[in-house]
Amino acid sequence: MIAAAGTSSRMGKPKQLLPWGKTHLLGHCLITVHTLEGVNSVTVLGAHFDQISERIADLPTTILHHQQWEQGLGSSISFGIQYIRNHYATVGGVLILLADQPLLTKEFLTELIDRFEPGNEGIVATRYPDGHLGVPALFDVCYFDALSQLSQDRGAKSLIRAHPEKVDVVEGTHHVVDLDTEEDYLRWYRANHQS
Repeated sequence: MIAAAGTSSRMGKPKQLLPWGKTHLLGHCLITVHTLEGVNSVTVLGAHFDQISERIADLPTTILHHQQWEQGLGSSISFGIQYIRNHYATVGGVLILLADQPLLTKEFLTELIDRFEPGNEGIVATRYPDGHLGVPALFDVCYFDALSQLSQDRGAKSLIRAHPEKVDVVEGTHHVVDLDTEEDYLRWYRANHQS
């Protein structure tokens, strides 16, 4: 599940559609996810829904419109989880990603998936360079109740912190950068694209 419902207020424009490679940030994320085996992609949109959904209509994902996106990331995750519960009866877990982490690779996400054991009540989370744990993270289906109750801007990190004994950690030092400002985006864009 890709959480991409935010308004990108600090960016001043829809961050999901900023150029990256031959596409845009969200498109790049979806193309990477599509390379994974046995994964169904669900994308939660909210702000700028018409503009963004039009740009990803040809990509392999189920597009959801979260009309209460202003309630924050937690509510977007909750919305997506409720859809998954209703439409994927045999799902063993959910991988939660954000659209603004363009350095994620197929290999890194595959490592997360390979560490995951369905039915074992596990969580596989990414360790950030600052030591914090977060998404991308894979949650066993047993956490769907808790994920579906997230609200406001409290995301999945709270669930990771609540169950440290269940968490397997993958080092994300070279794979997780958040593009929260235009300066962040431009710095990482220049570092990853030849002029």
